[in-house]
Amino acid sequence: MSVGLLESDVPLAWRGAMAHDAVSQLFGETAWRSDDTLVVDLPPGTGDVVLTTLQEVPVDGLVVVTTPFHTSVTDTNRTIDLFDDEGVPVLGAVVNMAEFTCECCGEPNDLFEDGVADLSTAVLASLPFDRELQGRPAPGSVPADIEDLADQITAEIDSLGSYQPPQDAVDIRGLPPDLRRQRVEEAFSSLDSGDPFVLVSDRDPTPVTEFLARLADVDPGSFDGFEVERKTPEAWALTTEHP
Repeated sequence: MSVGLLESDVPLAWRGAMAHDAVSQLFGETAWRSDDTLVVDLPPGTGDVVLTTLQEVPVDGLVVVTTPFHTSVTDTNRTIDLFDDEGVPVLGAVVNMAEFTCECCGEPNDLFEDGVADLSTAVLASLPFDRELQGRPAPGSVPADIEDLADQITAEIDSLGSYQPPQDAVDIRGLPPDLRRQRVEEAFSSLDSGDPFVLVSDRDPTPVTEFLARLADVDPGSFDGFEVERKTPEAWALTTEHP
């Protein structure tokens, strides 16, 4: 599915609200099949379409694509920071147009000054500037470089599903609301000042801070070392100390 199918060969001059509504409808009203993975090809940067996607879709992982040019790498790092702040795991980067091979002498040559060392994530693959990758792919025919990249991304996605909480963590994943509240209250109330507290949830547990503050009869800002991290697509971990 593509936004380009809405108006063929016509530029889409959408402002923020229009882009937001269109993307929301695309995600919410398309008859998606029940396949395991939905790949969303986002525009570069941190604009309205990217922000709307973060609001509307539970994104399990991010793969960024950049050229080695230092300006492109800088912009890519901003995108990584945005998804990182939203708790989305960054699977890695694909470096596009990394080099080209001279058709006369067969020697590889760089197209850009190399800024890849400044990338704030691991490189999954470096794709060459190659005629084989520029044309329209034939059904059932996948270039070897793309097939290797797919294997790399699949391995990264598979690794997201594994997280072993600490033994003393309070794991409330899959529990009904009343039981979640009860488990948190019992565990947190049993701690002494300065004791560590780890909560594992299947949703962002940041709002739990106010509940913990009421239990401890303190201001929510008085927690030391408060940290929330998305460990896997199905697991968030809150780590703090009892005030």
